[in-house]
Parts: sequence; C-alpha cells; structure tokens
Amino acid sequence: MLPEITTLKLRRRYLGLSQRKLAELSGVSQGAIAKIEAGAVDPGYSTVKRLFRVLSGLEKTEEKQAKDIMSKPIVCVSADDSIEKALNKMVKKGFSVIPVMEKNQVIGRISDKILLFATKEQREGVCDKIMGPPLITLSEDTQVSLIKDLLKVEDAVVVVKGKKPVGIITKNDVLQ
Repeated sequence: MLPEITTLKLRRRYLGLSQRKLAELSGVSQGAIAKIEAGAVDPGYSTVKRLFRVLSGLEKTEEKQAKDIMSKPIVCVSADDSIEKALNKMVKKGFSVIPVMEKNQVIGRISDKILLFATKEQREGVCDKIMGPPLITLSEDTQVSLIKDLLKVEDAVVVVKGKKPVGIITKNDVLQ
C-alpha cells in the first residue's frame, strides 16, 4: 500500500531534496512533481510508486545504525568468573543480561532469567556452568529497524566491527 500522496512534499523536504533532485532520481519530471505537490494533478499509480520508492530508499539510508545507538565499552564477564561477580556487575549497572566473553568472542550470556531459576549451588559456581547461549552479534552498520525486531525475542545484541565486539544494544538503547 502506498502512502498518501499529500506526504510527498513533507518527506521530500525532510530528506533535504529539491524537486529537481527527486526528478533526477525518480525519472519523473520536476514540473510533474510540482503539480503533484500542489494538488493540481492526480498522478498515475506508476508515477506515485516511483516517487515513493525513491523516497523510501533514501529514508532507509538515513536511518540510524547500530554504531549510532550502541553502549560501549561492553560490560562482560569471563567463563571462569564467579556468578557472584556477574550478578554484582549486573546490579551495579542495572543490566538484565551480560555477555560472557573469551578471547574477544561472545560465548554465552548470564541473564536475570537464568539467575532466577538457578539453584543455590549453581549460583555459587562459575559462569560457564549456567550461562545461556551467546547473544546475537551484528555489524556496526545494521539498521535500527532490524535491531528492534530482534529485541522482540532477544535480551540484547552485541555489535561487532569485523569480528571484534565493540558495543552492546539493549531495549533501553533503542528507546533512547
């Protein structure tokens, strides 16, 4: 479904595009764009589709990326750290999940859910005995819209540059 044609001018201006530039990018004449924006003509479906396809493409490239919203440095624990150390870090920072890392690789996670269901004996042990699966890793240029979808089912995601973890994103990072 296409957006309302009345939003064309607003979206074009938001992106800082002139009518001439939009015309170049879409293959629709500048005069036609001016008439459409003024409400002087009722454009055909294919014309509207081309204009909004260009605008949507430009808006996606304008969208924030993981590197723009990630928290850094990553607060983490090692596999051989005590559960108590992980819990203290989580409480001190107000985190509900913390990655378990070894040699710059995410190998697991400790979360409030894991700790909630751990036995007393397990809570007195080390992280690798009760850690959950690793957090998903994403590149720095992953768009926030994708990250939002992942955070519907994940506690957090780790942002990597190449293979090196450089930040973490939680629901709070996306909301801010």
